[in-house]
Amino acid sequence: MLIPLTLMVAVAPSLAPDALSVWQVLPTEPASMAVRVLAPVVEGESSQRSFSIALAPANQEVFKAQPIAIGDEAPQQWFAGTRLPGCMSPYAYHTLRDCLLPGSVVVRSSPNEAEAKTYALGADYLLDEKWGSLGRVGEGSIPPGATVYVDYVAGLERIDAVALLPDGQAVLVTGTPEKVCPKPPALPENAAPLANVYLPFNTTAVTADLVYPIRTNEVAAPGQTPEHKAAAVKNTLAKLRAGGAVTIVFLGDSVTAGGDATKPELRFVDRFGIELRRRFPSATVNVVNAGIGGTNSDLGLERLDKDVLAYDPDLVCIEFVNDMFWPPEKIRENYTALVDRIRARGGEVIIITPHLMMPEWMEKFGPAAQALREAAAERQVGLADVSLAWQNVRLLGIPYQTLLANGINHPDDRGHKIFVDALLSFFPQASRAA
Repeated sequence: MLIPLTLMVAVAPSLAPDALSVWQVLPTEPASMAVRVLAPVVEGESSQRSFSIALAPANQEVFKAQPIAIGDEAPQQWFAGTRLPGCMSPYAYHTLRDCLLPGSVVVRSSPNEAEAKTYALGADYLLDEKWGSLGRVGEGSIPPGATVYVDYVAGLERIDAVALLPDGQAVLVTGTPEKVCPKPPALPENAAPLANVYLPFNTTAVTADLVYPIRTNEVAAPGQTPEHKAAAVKNTLAKLRAGGAVTIVFLGDSVTAGGDATKPELRFVDRFGIELRRRFPSATVNVVNAGIGGTNSDLGLERLDKDVLAYDPDLVCIEFVNDMFWPPEKIRENYTALVDRIRARGGEVIIITPHLMMPEWMEKFGPAAQALREAAAERQVGLADVSLAWQNVRLLGIPYQTLLANGINHPDDRGHKIFVDALLSFFPQASRAA
């Protein structure tokens, strides 16, 4: 849906989006389901013009008397309890944080409300409202193995876009609601994007943290300079360009193993191998995935000989998002040990800073990612700074949380593509002049 708002200003069709940085999209005061668009100050005018655009309410799904076989496992976050189907990620077997509308759950013994017994929270069942899961209380009145009938409301997420047309109209383009990973809507032809507005589950007002101004001119190039990258993989790159055989091993956790990519060929390890073969069709590229879910670099060190060095790799790429909860000192120690052992066997190394995780887990992430950058600089190995690339998506108007397929720590297909792009920057094709 497109909602136009006429602004008395001419905008050239060729105007680049970054030139619109003088425009502002802000929440209303007090916050509401609307945003304000502030036009640039025009010479001769006494005040800045402000325009309000109303957004459609956040989307929700209402479930009535949904039959659920309730189990005895107590609910606990995403990993325990009986899951409410309407709150589950379509990409993973667990529920999504904050999807359930608080206070909306009613549990009954029958789909017929007039005849049903309404069970009591705490006495008959337990509920993790934040994660949308429940469980039977053993001493309560719900029989073991029973099917209960649950009323509840589950939210959907959406991204709307505010853009400026060449004729001076500001438009709101409403996005498509999704259970997880909503995408910005397509803009009208020649429209210049101003900002995206993120509506997470059950949003009732647009606050400043939900407005994402688009500032592509501020995006920093992630990782090292081209010269540093070329030096870090010079032997591997030389073999590729000469049409030789190379072996590249990826050591990591569930994200390296594939996370929640929708197809095997879209997992970042597989996709990188596919793209590398396209760039160097004369070479033989052998890619080994040594990613194991739930592991960290401690276990990486333990299995390095068997799972990595046994393949006599030309290059080893290391990714462990699970390390991001650790003290920086421990991370530097583990990664320098990994690098030294790989180099002792003649292999080159790229350290991959991980993607971002759900906001609740980000407290220690910055220092931990910096420790990886320092380890790469100290040992003069490759650094694929995926962390910075994920931070950059905010400047493109994209909330990084919407790239998490499971809502926690697994990237969607777009998130995997960010890994691929960071790694491919180490392997430019030779120019024709070369």
